[in-house]
Amino acid sequence: MNMRRILISALMVLLVLAIAQPGFAYKKLKCFTLQPPDQVFPNVKRIAVLNFEGDGGSAATDALVSHLLNDKRGIGDIQGGLFSNAREGCTHQRWATTKVFDVVERNRLEQIMQEQHMEGTGLVNDAQAVTIGGLLGVDAIVSGSVVTTHHDKRSTEERTYTRPKEQGGGSYTVKVNVVIREVTAQVKLRVVSVSTAQILGSKEAARQMSKKKDADEAGELPSPENMLGACIGDACVEVANYLAPHFELVEYEFAKVKAKEFSNKAEDAAKWAEQGQLDKAYLIYYSLYQQDQYNPEILYNLGLLHEAVGNYYKAKEMYEGALMMKSEEKDYQRALGRNEKGLTYATNLASIGVPVEEYTWNTDQKAIDQAMAEKIKVKGKSSERISVYQLADATSPELTKIPGGIELTVLGQDGDWYKVKLPGEKEGYLPKGDVKK
Repeated sequence: MNMRRILISALMVLLVLAIAQPGFAYKKLKCFTLQPPDQVFPNVKRIAVLNFEGDGGSAATDALVSHLLNDKRGIGDIQGGLFSNAREGCTHQRWATTKVFDVVERNRLEQIMQEQHMEGTGLVNDAQAVTIGGLLGVDAIVSGSVVTTHHDKRSTEERTYTRPKEQGGGSYTVKVNVVIREVTAQVKLRVVSVSTAQILGSKEAARQMSKKKDADEAGELPSPENMLGACIGDACVEVANYLAPHFELVEYEFAKVKAKEFSNKAEDAAKWAEQGQLDKAYLIYYSLYQQDQYNPEILYNLGLLHEAVGNYYKAKEMYEGALMMKSEEKDYQRALGRNEKGLTYATNLASIGVPVEEYTWNTDQKAIDQAMAEKIKVKGKSSERISVYQLADATSPELTKIPGGIELTVLGQDGDWYKVKLPGEKEGYLPKGDVKK
């Protein structure tokens, strides 16, 4: 038990030392931002997806259509760290969507193809594409093919093991017979204009997978069908990214504000940002900016918040301001370069019907005053109750009792008392002795 405590204590010391290092990461905002497709089709809004040729063609078609109909494609859970759990991912770009095409229903497509005595599956030639598209009222036809391979092979591996000390120690090598199953899948796609019968774009995506087991080991390898399904599904993500926007996880690391007069409130702002409460973070940074418009860390952090919500032009303004103060700061340079891509994204997204709407922050004076107000934490546990009085006098009537551990906004001070804001727009007085230092 003593040894265990020693080890735990040593680990805690190492952790504290690591956190104290200059290179240790500061507060980060992790969120998903919209990325444009690899190929932009400005005049294509309504499409029909034909069933892909080849083994696995139906699975590829279904996967692609599913991706194109998903308006939040790419957003998933965010993995936790050493002391935090995984959490649901989100985007702060409220205008953003990955569903940019109106996809014709499969039943309607098959009906038209039957009426025209065309194959229900496979690639169509340019003339057929024009005919189908005209009858469906679409701008483009999406078609493609899937080519798959799979085979098993036997091989021999050399493996090295270590003998236990009681058996003399040392190492030894044995030869082991293994069975290896390998599969490959290649998904090809092309987009044909209905009005011109010309190919607007094409894309190939290939995936491979291998699994192995000892020849004399019990159990079976995954079926070729399951392995190919995984490869086709993964390739279809790449193909969908070629056609339509998708979300990617981005980390924005905030700069620690060094000015002593701002450090405490800036710390609060960074904590709010890390929790995804961007409006609260912005109010504090904005108020600090009003007090000092030449603080590079504040300018940079405001730029991060603007970039996170898609205000790329405002972000550029903030980043350029920060670089005026610190032209050699690598983080500022990287942020400006990344944001330039965001400006390009915005242009591309607007051309496919996803206009980037500027986010408006609430910066009225009342909101700023509330965000900048001093906060205090009440002593005690949540099960305890602390008295709040009508006046700064313990003989005055008791207004209410509040649980320990909660945070209150300070409205003023009167000697040894805090005037605090209570729920329901009430105000009362709390002894400073009941507040954590």
